Amino acid sequence: QLQVEHRVGALASLRIFLQQCPDLCSEDVSKKLKLPVESAIAFVSTLPKIIRSSDTNLTLNIPLLKLQLYELLLSCPDSWLEDSMSSLLREVVAQFVQPDSIQPIQTTLAWELTQSDDLVCLDILPYSSPGSELDSILRSTCVEQLGSVESLPGALFQERLIGEDNSCFLHSLPVSRATINVSIRLFGKVFPHANDKHKLQLLTHFKDVLKQSKQNRLQVMLFNLVTALFLAFRSSSTLRKLLTGSDITQTGLGFLLAVLNTSNPLLACLSTCTIARFCQSVSAQSSKQIVTQLLKHIEQVLNDVTRDNSIKSGYCLLLSALHKHVGLGSPQHLATSFKLLSDMIALPAPPLQLSALYSLSQMCDAGGPLFRPQIHPSLCMVHEALFTISPLESELIRTAGQCLGSLLDALGPEIQGMVRAKERVLQCACVLRAHHDPVVQGFAITCLQKALLFCPDNVSQSSLIPFLYSCLTPSHPSSPTFSWVTNAALSCMRQCVQKDANPVWEVSVQNEMQLLTTLIHLLDSHESDLVIVRDVKEILDCLQSALYSTCLSTWISLYQRVLGSEQRQSGLLEEEEGRRAGPDVGSGEQDKSNEDIGDEDEDVKTLSVTESNVRKTESHKWKTQVIFVQLLRKLFDLCITDPAHFDSQLTTRGKSESGEYLVMYLGDLVQVVCLASTGSIHELRLSGLTALQDLIRLFSATEDPNLPGSPFLIQFQAQIGAAFRPAFQTDMPPNISALACQVCGEWIVSGVSTGGQELQKVFGLLESTLSKIGQGSTSKHLYGDIMITLETLSVLGAWAEVYYKGQFLQTASENDRVLSSSLHPLVEPHLPQLSTSWFSALYDYSLLSLPSSQLAMTRPQQCHFFTLDSADNARAIYRHHWTKILKACSLWLSQSAQGESEQYIGQPLFDRLTLILGCVSQTLFFPLSIERDEILFSCLFALETVLKSSWILRVFTNKTQIPSELLSIIHRLVMAKQDLNTLSYATTISLVLARSLSPTRINSIQQEDFVPFDDTVYELLRITVLTLGVLVHEVLPTKRHVSFKANVSVTVQRDILSSIFRAVSYIPLILSPHLVKQVVTPVQLLMINFLNQQEFSELHPVVLEELKRLLINCNTLVFIQGDMLCSGYMEILKICKQRPSRS
Repeated sequence: QLQVEHRVGALASLRIFLQQCPDLCSEDVSKKLKLPVESAIAFVSTLPKIIRSSDTNLTLNIPLLKLQLYELLLSCPDSWLEDSMSSLLREVVAQFVQPDSIQPIQTTLAWELTQSDDLVCLDILPYSSPGSELDSILRSTCVEQLGSVESLPGALFQERLIGEDNSCFLHSLPVSRATINVSIRLFGKVFPHANDKHKLQLLTHFKDVLKQSKQNRLQVMLFNLVTALFLAFRSSSTLRKLLTGSDITQTGLGFLLAVLNTSNPLLACLSTCTIARFCQSVSAQSSKQIVTQLLKHIEQVLNDVTRDNSIKSGYCLLLSALHKHVGLGSPQHLATSFKLLSDMIALPAPPLQLSALYSLSQMCDAGGPLFRPQIHPSLCMVHEALFTISPLESELIRTAGQCLGSLLDALGPEIQGMVRAKERVLQCACVLRAHHDPVVQGFAITCLQKALLFCPDNVSQSSLIPFLYSCLTPSHPSSPTFSWVTNAALSCMRQCVQKDANPVWEVSVQNEMQLLTTLIHLLDSHESDLVIVRDVKEILDCLQSALYSTCLSTWISLYQRVLGSEQRQSGLLEEEEGRRAGPDVGSGEQDKSNEDIGDEDEDVKTLSVTESNVRKTESHKWKTQVIFVQLLRKLFDLCITDPAHFDSQLTTRGKSESGEYLVMYLGDLVQVVCLASTGSIHELRLSGLTALQDLIRLFSATEDPNLPGSPFLIQFQAQIGAAFRPAFQTDMPPNISALACQVCGEWIVSGVSTGGQELQKVFGLLESTLSKIGQGSTSKHLYGDIMITLETLSVLGAWAEVYYKGQFLQTASENDRVLSSSLHPLVEPHLPQLSTSWFSALYDYSLLSLPSSQLAMTRPQQCHFFTLDSADNARAIYRHHWTKILKACSLWLSQSAQGESEQYIGQPLFDRLTLILGCVSQTLFFPLSIERDEILFSCLFALETVLKSSWILRVFTNKTQIPSELLSIIHRLVMAKQDLNTLSYATTISLVLARSLSPTRINSIQQEDFVPFDDTVYELLRITVLTLGVLVHEVLPTKRHVSFKANVSVTVQRDILSSIFRAVSYIPLILSPHLVKQVVTPVQLLMINFLNQQEFSELHPVVLEELKRLLINCNTLVFIQGDMLCSGYMEILKICKQRPSRS
């Protein structure tokens, strides 16, 4: 028994490995895994002998062993099974044929292989009692508990499957039932690879099994065998392993036609699909002959008046299966099939009419444009059937509704010009809509939705939307048919809302917002139904996007109702527990001690709801609350385009005459977001913290209307601080702690709290995270390495943002300088540790930027905050945080070298400079691949900050290729982007580089050790010409009209021209002597050209100033001759003579 259990675990491990890690199954690994698989197959063949010789009861272990082996073989490549094909076929056939079983087990794959619409329309699995037949089959002949996972290793972490109601559930059938299902699936995989001899033997064996089966085994065998053949023929047609030989085709076709004569509708439906798949799995010539033979046989059976209606129903289904899977698209076949089906519909036999209408629907879907001649007769037939069929025949009316929907799809937009067809369609839809069966109402809604799409003028939304609302609120919401009609109603309502949200909103207002309440209830009651949740989310999103500006208070109250339900429930529970506990003996002393509680407890109290505000409302599911937090974030995105939503002068509601604005409900928004941030569910807390971060960004600059100059959010700083404080507890998951660090950093740099005890408390939370850098939380063994990486990078990113704001705001406004002075002493003590960690993270990012092949050769010791195994997942984390760390590193490096001794500026500092320049250059070299402008401007800011350092001259003197390479990258960037901000950064960096290199010539005029920067000058001139080309249409020394772009202001023009021309003025100081004359003269003419153009009159002072600087720099050089500058002087004098007033 232990040996069998160990093999079960090993097989389960192999299966999970093959399913989850297919990339690791190389050729060598496959060879190693093939041997134990073959050994397991051989071991299973010896199980009968082991059972007879063993004293231990292996009844429960043997099916589990077979189940794991079969599932493993389903995941294996086909090549692994070649050597054991015959023995494996015998094993799986014996498994689902069960020759020694008195009470055989029936497979449940028939319901999975048949579409849900087929089950409903053919009344195979009625929605009036869903699963009744299936449940009875599952519970019969099964001693295990249905849905038990006790004996299924790996059931809790295997892939989730989608059920009939689109809900997620674990595949946890009883072991015996699951073994039958898996063995049939394995037969379908192995059958195509068997030779023709074995295939013929199998088909003959199946016929013998049916002949020898008694009445209690016959139906079970029929289902198992037909299902196995269906999967086998489907695999054969997919793999193009075609059946050959007349014996095989005749034996298989005869077997399936014999099964078709059954009275079981599900078995008949599955048999017809199997016959169609059989026609696909033979050669084209054989398929044509078989189809012709089948069509003649179908026509004979349907025209035979002595045949039973149940048999005729099966042949009607066979006709539709041939059209659907084989493709009988010729007009002759369609006309013949339509005539046969119309004759069956005309007969007064409801089961036969049911199958004929369903077949007509399938033929219409498969025929496409070729079915157009039969559309109008079919529509008349459906119209007549709906008005003549008794309302009690619900199943027949369902099928007529499905056929009507198929006809509408075939008509398409052309129905707009068919008056009579539109009338019939709308009349049929009205009949379906008035029926009492919810499934029929679902088909009616589907038809009306299609009519609304193809002929919207003929469908009244004023009457349709109330009907949809009534379908969402049935008298028996627990009825099994509720999901069917709900899906149809929500899909149609979603289409209506996307087209025009006002009619839906009017219905909601007329019903006192009960529509929104119903949608919320659907989210709560169908949280696992993916389709319903998706439709409800889109309906709410469309309603909010279209009408948020006119009914903002309604949405805010809705957020309070949904997100405040958990807080109200917890308050009521605490009050009830207080009553049960009774009065405390030491309450007086306790009350006295409570007076000394610190500010932290007072902050938590601000989140509580007073008893007067507690309302009796139902508690909403956490998934519903997460959805509404996402809607709130979308509301923020909608309002961000209108600055009036953040205007503090509108806080008094009476002041606004044009509508409602977000700032009016700032207190309510803070309360709602804080409640979500302190939720008991991790997913809710994550979404709440993200919304809190958005709220801080949006309202941090909003001033208090009663206290000008004071932030509006300062009133709520206690609530906000208490919202993210619990996330810093040691038992919090790393993803929550990481997000809380970002929110905390956002709150610190927002400038709301510029000093005092509140800033100290919040900063203390951020200080507590320093111990987690590279280590993670105390319970890191519960999480993977990637979570530790996420937490570490979030901490470093938050500190980098705080440090950046503290240094960058020193030259800003007075309030910003106050914030900077408050942050600087708090960050300064931790800079040694932070700077080392920042550069380590930046080094990690550079490693992750390498290709995977090169990264694999990296030593594990080189990775600081990630492991090589988690490199793929770590890249996204580093991409999110590296720009903040880059700016902090550049600021720290720029300030650390200022005024330091010569011995300090050594190799470590140069290595860090090289790391920054390398990361920036790699990013800017591919400008079109930059995802966000934030990355671009962060790189440019870091480059500008580093280049402004005084010790950059020492580096560039020894590394003359660095300036030219940087300018080449800047030139490439300007060519790709050509926007104003990029141009401003590019000209500033060019100026900084030129200014940094110019002292080398001044200090070495009389020396021979001067190192020229000719390549740098070349790149600088390229950037100059490109910059002027971006700003103006033409930059050539001609008399053609030159005009600036209209969207560029004069101030920006002045700054950009001043930077680029000042950079050009340093060219004589960094160029080789023999090249100065060749370059300076064209530069003079280029600058003088601007003085000749009257359109640039406002920029002439800037150009003259920089031209003056150029001439002064030329005069400082001893080798410059006077005739080199005469042409420039003469051009200036000409301009002065022409315009003496401007001389």
